[in-house]
Amino acid sequence: MQENIRPIAPIGISESELQASPTTPAQDHLRVARSMATMIDANLEAAIHAGAQQSDGALRDAIASYFAGHGYLDSLPNGAITYETEPFFVEEHLEVHARRLIAWEAAAENQESALAALRVVHHDMDGFGGNPLAAAMFTAAVAFYEREEGVGQSARATLQSLIAAHRKAHAAFSAAVDEKEAADQAFRKAFEGKLYKGPFTTSYEMKYGMEWVQEQVSTEIAWYREKFKMLARIDPDAHEVALGALNAGEEKHLSAIAEAFADEKTKIDLVEDQYDQLSDAEREALSEILDHRCATMEEIRLKADYLSSDHLRGALNDPWCVEGLLRSMKD
Repeated sequence: MQENIRPIAPIGISESELQASPTTPAQDHLRVARSMATMIDANLEAAIHAGAQQSDGALRDAIASYFAGHGYLDSLPNGAITYETEPFFVEEHLEVHARRLIAWEAAAENQESALAALRVVHHDMDGFGGNPLAAAMFTAAVAFYEREEGVGQSARATLQSLIAAHRKAHAAFSAAVDEKEAADQAFRKAFEGKLYKGPFTTSYEMKYGMEWVQEQVSTEIAWYREKFKMLARIDPDAHEVALGALNAGEEKHLSAIAEAFADEKTKIDLVEDQYDQLSDAEREALSEILDHRCATMEEIRLKADYLSSDHLRGALNDPWCVEGLLRSMKD
């Protein structure tokens, strides 16, 4: 026990007032006890208030205060605490924080707080089964990791459902690709060897499609229309008659071409509309996967494995795929 301890001024009593009034060791200890009690009440009230708030990092901060108290007491030189004052120092710097941690019932707010709680368990391993502080911190840490596991499972299930949706959309689009190719072949076969007689001497192969034949006819008429501009300088009236005949002839031929292709065009238009719809659906389903923000390494591996599948290697060369993937990695 240290002799001639320098008394600590209680709250509300100045250092000069303390020095002016001679005291006995018992009175010194009483004043210290009163001061400690005042500080303990204030700290306990603050601790209770902070615990009620449950703000982000509250558990981590409470644990930091607990270890800070340990650190402070360990840093004191030998003899700095007497037998009489030891309970008050322990109460102020340790017990007030320990009580708050023992009363903690919620899950740790984040991984940092959960790890801090496990450090308390490690620090207070002695008599773990009957140690309420270690038990409370272990429960908080386990609750956090159980909650995170639930979040991870939910997020993984979401990604798996997105992948399943894309597989279905991709299969439907692949079937549409085959149907479109078959329809294109049937269309070409229907017009194989057939020619459309143009307005002048040229005939056009119909197997190349309605739009192509119409474009060829319009191009040929446009060539004559350009040549007739010289007639406008010689005989404007004759030019107007010739130009009107060309325009009327073009309209007539374009209508005749559309009629010649009408039945087969209706068939292939239906196939192409279906192809476009399924293409958009497949792209939207892939975008959902690209935009999905992974919460765990398991999700990242699952996403990477699927995006590296053979049926997606070509798609990922498109800029929009790269942009979607980058967006999911920003947050």
